[in-house]
Parts: sequence; C-alpha cells; structure tokens
Amino acid sequence: MSLLKKISFLVFIISMIIGAANIVSAQTGPAFSDTKSQPEVYIKDLVLDKTAYQAGDTIKGSFTLLNIKDQAVSDVYSEVTLAGDYQPNTLALVFYDSQKSGPYYLQGNEARKINFTYVLPKAVAGDNLGIQVSALLGTGFRMGWSDFHIKVAGKMGIVNITKAFISIGDSKFGLGVGPAVNENEKAFLEITLVNPTKSTVEINPMVKIYNQAIPSVVKNLTVGSSKILPNGSVNIKYELPKFDNKAGIYVGDIQFPDASGVERAVEFGFRYVIAGDVAVIKGLTLDRTIVERGDNINVTLDYSGTPFNVRNSSVKVEAVYDLDVKLFSETGKLIAEYNKPMDFNQGTQTVLALKASDTASDLRAEVTVKKGGAVLAEYQSSLPAIQGQKNTETESSNLVWWIILAIVILAIVGSYYLKGKVKTKK
Repeated sequence: MSLLKKISFLVFIISMIIGAANIVSAQTGPAFSDTKSQPEVYIKDLVLDKTAYQAGDTIKGSFTLLNIKDQAVSDVYSEVTLAGDYQPNTLALVFYDSQKSGPYYLQGNEARKINFTYVLPKAVAGDNLGIQVSALLGTGFRMGWSDFHIKVAGKMGIVNITKAFISIGDSKFGLGVGPAVNENEKAFLEITLVNPTKSTVEINPMVKIYNQAIPSVVKNLTVGSSKILPNGSVNIKYELPKFDNKAGIYVGDIQFPDASGVERAVEFGFRYVIAGDVAVIKGLTLDRTIVERGDNINVTLDYSGTPFNVRNSSVKVEAVYDLDVKLFSETGKLIAEYNKPMDFNQGTQTVLALKASDTASDLRAEVTVKKGGAVLAEYQSSLPAIQGQKNTETESSNLVWWIILAIVILAIVGSYYLKGKVKTKK
C-alpha cells in the first residue's frame, strides 16, 4: 500500500470515529417527550379469586397499571372500591367503601401488575355489586378504571340517601359542581337519610375536608349523632367551614358509621370553592430520577388556576403567582430549583428545564405557589429511582471520552508510523 493510500485510510478511520462520537453526543440529551397532555394510566386485567362472597370476607385479586404514554408518571395511586347499583351501560351509581395504595412510578409505556386484598364491609350485601379499581394522580384526578362484578350474601343494613346537595341561600348545587362561596355567605351540606330496615339505626356522621391545593392539611369534623326509626327518615343540614375565608377548592367526604364503627350508609364526596386567588398543582413528573452533576432535568407540571364560577358563569382572566419548584436528593440536599412567576389561568401543563447541581439516586420534589408571600398551594412528591434505570447522559458521555482517547492513540501511532516511513526513505 502506498504512503498516500495509508494516510487516506488513516484519515478515513479517524473521521468515522469522530462521526460516531458526534452521533453519540447528539443522543445525550434527556429522553423526554414534550407532550402537552394529561397522564393516561389505565387499569387492565382485573381479576378476583372468585365471584361470590359473604359480607365481611377478604377478597384477593390483581390488576395491571398501564401507562399508555411515552412519558413517565411519578405520582400514581390505585383505589379499590366496592360499588353497586350497576346500570345497563355498566356504570355504577353507588360507592360504598374504598381503599387506596401507592404511589407508584411508572416509566413510559410500562405495565405493572399489582396484587391486593380488600375486606368487604359487614353491612353491604346484594347481587348487583362490583369491585372497581381506579388509577389516580396524587391530587385525586381519576385517569382510568375497571370493574369486576360480584355477589355478596349477608344481611343488608344500609340506610338510603335520598337527597344530597350543597345550598347557598336559596340556590342548590350538585355535590360535584363546586359552587363559589363569597365572604359574606354561608354554605350548607344537606342530606336526607331513609331507614328501610325493621330496626332503629343510630349513625354518627363524620366529615373530612381539605384544600385541594394543600392536601396535607385535613380537617376532621363531627356532625352529631342521629337516630333513624324503622322505615323513618332524618334530615341533616351541616354548615360547611370557610377556613377563615382562605380561597381555594375544598374537597370533602362524609361517612356514616354507627356506634360500632360499621358503615351504615354510602360514603360520598363533595366540593365547594371559597372565592379568591386559587392555584392547584395536580401532578409532577420528571424525565429522570438518577442524575449526575450538570445533567438536564425536565419537570412536567400539571396545574389549574381560578375555577369556573358556576353561579355567574365567569372565570378570572389572569392568575399570575410565584412558582417555586425544588428537587432534593436522597440526603435532603437541594439539587435543582426553579423560581419564576407564572399565569395559572394559561394552559394546564408546562415543562420546566432544570439542571442538577450534584449527583442523586432518589429525588424528592417540593412545589410552592405564593402571592405576596401568602401560600396558595403546596405539593410534595417522593420520586423513587426506577429499578434498572440508567443515566444515559453519563453513559454516553463516558463513551464519548473513550472514543476521543482512541482518536488520540490512533493519531500518535499514525504520526510515528509516518515518521518511520519518512526516515526509511531518507
């Protein structure tokens, strides 16, 4: 082979290696899909150990959480509910009892099998019942569900709820509507209970309410006991708390246990709004949870601003508040932070670009929304490392350095080779 051909061959090899290095470098960015939509996690393959039970039995079953998006979801919960009064369209109208588990971190397109047990209430029986399993975000947003129909034998001692609504003045609203309550107004939860049994039932209603923007603060309240005679009824009118007129979307549920703690009526939820500045963080997802110093981290934030006012069909045009997002390592060290004003009435999702200041293998996120120093919303989420997850940036970066080292070695060998040829010719 002539000297010119050898030089050309060496240049070709080096250019190929440099090209490979460039390709690898182009792929070191975060594997992130900039999809501006809510997470979608469905329930698949719901299976129970049998179809007929006795009241108070323990059900054993399994289901699969399926993330149909390419984007990971870090704050998924599952909820197992005993439902009833199924209609011809397969939808349940009554929900008796539920239990929640999680959170789960699902990678993009991941399917994860979950095993569970559930103890049936002793006071619920019937042929038109079912176990409904739902996939929820941490804020309670329901993404998907599946039902498995069952029969439960036993004595039915449930009190029927014939009416339930929220009233403000002379206006009445459905439990899920969320009417706005102004500073000088009062709102009431009104319920009518009917006892279809042949014995007197005494219930002790219990109410649990929290601000959707700050779900960690829960207020537990008692309504007072009520005795319902056989085939009789009772009306309950409960004034909803206004929390010192602190603006927000308030979510609650009411339970009806008897003196022994057995649920004697269907637990149900409701919501109402204290008018004012409102912001809610609905979910947070990272594109990676294992990071090295200097790594890019994309944070997908789902949120909402001022709720639609059903009483006057209006919504606040602008809701600009201070958004602060902090990411902490497994040791509690601050790894990255984002702090800028944002209009919470514009859109429902945003992607924030952060950069890691240190290494971490287990991230925790804290989000705070403020206006004038007052906290409007808080959100915390533990983001465990995904099993088997690899740091693609670090691996690709290491590969690039190995390729550069190979180029340097080839260049040195080539230079000595050419010098040797030159000396030989002399």
